[in-house]
Order: sequence, then structure tokens, then C-alpha cells
Amino acid sequence: MLSEADVQAFADGSLEPERAAQVQRYLSTRPDEARRVAFYGRLNQQMRMSFEDGTAALPSMFDAHASAAQSSHRALRIAAVFGWLRAHARRVALLALLLVAVLGAALWAQRVPSMVLDAAALMVLEHSAQPGALPAGAAANANPNPLRDSPNLADLGWQAVARTSAPVGPWAHATGFIYRNRAGDCAVLLTVRDWTAASQPQWQARRVGGLRLLGWTAAHTRYVLAGRAQMAGLMRAADEMAPR
Repeated sequence: MLSEADVQAFADGSLEPERAAQVQRYLSTRPDEARRVAFYGRLNQQMRMSFEDGTAALPSMFDAHASAAQSSHRALRIAAVFGWLRAHARRVALLALLLVAVLGAALWAQRVPSMVLDAAALMVLEHSAQPGALPAGAAANANPNPLRDSPNLADLGWQAVARTSAPVGPWAHATGFIYRNRAGDCAVLLTVRDWTAASQPQWQARRVGGLRLLGWTAAHTRYVLAGRAQMAGLMRAADEMAPR
């Protein structure tokens, strides 16, 4: 394999005779490398001819020679990069495939199926129904939105009374809020990021016994709202929060 120093010296004719003979023998077996060296030789010849022809007007030709030298150096660097890629094409391809596989596995590991998020919402809803699990209930309209970053559902008579979270995978946790309406019924809103989830802005309802779950997906985020099937305002709350 020729080094770039060998290529330039051979093209300039400044390589020692013994080394030049070795390079010549090598090039006779490698037509692709021979074409590359011949290209450099033509570049150098053109530069020498330009310099000799323009000696009388050297000051005015200085910028042109500098530009030609820069072009030659750029050509050498580009040729070196392509030569390295050609020599290591298989390794580069394997590395790219490995990178794609790792990224795909990372995304898949963070995937949260809707049924898993539903199960987490039902678990949180069941826990919130236990005595003492939530703050004792002042009227829902006494403080319409005490958790400032929760979706404001005060116009439905719903109050966010607590934050909540639940594990939904090895590396994923869903977060959200627990709401209470004027009748004292509780509902749970959970959200989780899922980069594999397709957009589903219109909510879909599922029934589990006497409970209802309303789920939708927007901006690679899954949402589920769970509550008692007859809870006042449950579907209107989903309408308020789901994108339109």
C-alpha cells in the first residue's frame, strides 16, 4: 500500500531510484492506484507549466498559483479519504449496521404498549379509591387548578388533587394526575413517551368491568384516562385533552 508521501514524491519525480522502482512494480499490479498516481502527476505537470509560462508576470499570477496549490491539496485529501473508505468499506458498513441495530433496540426497549399503560392506570385508580390515599375532599370547585401544570378541567367540575406515576417497562415510567369531580369520583390521567407510537389523536374507549379507559396518542406520547364508566364528564374530559 502506498503512502501519500510516496505518491507525491513519485509524481514529482523526487523519489529515490530504488524506492521508485518498487513503486513502479507495485503500480503495474494495481491499475486503480496507477491511475491515481497518474492523476497527481498531471496535476503537478500543469502546475509546473503554469509557473514556467507565467514567470514574467509572477506578481499577477501569484493568486492563481496559490489557488491551484490549494486545489491540489484538497484533491489529495479527498482522494485519501476515499481511499481509506474503499479499503475499509466492509468495516464501515458493519459499523453502520451495528449502530442502526443498537438504536432500534433502544427504541424498542422503550416501547410502551397501550394495554400496559391501561393496566398501570387501573392500578393507580384502584389505589386512589382506598381510604386515605388522597387528600380529604374540599369541594372540587374551591380551588379549580391547584396543580399548575395539570390539564385544567375546572369547567367540567374536575380538580387535580394529586400527582401520580407508575412503572410501565424496564426503563419507562408513566406520570400524570389524579382528578376528583364534584360527586367525589376519581379519574386517573397517565402519559408516557413512546417514540414507536403512531399518532392517534382521536381517543378510543375500552371497558373493563365497571371502569372505562380512554386512550389516544399525540407527538409520540401515549395518554390514557381511566375512571368509573358512569363518572360524570369522563368523555368530555378526554375531548378537552385530546388534540383535534
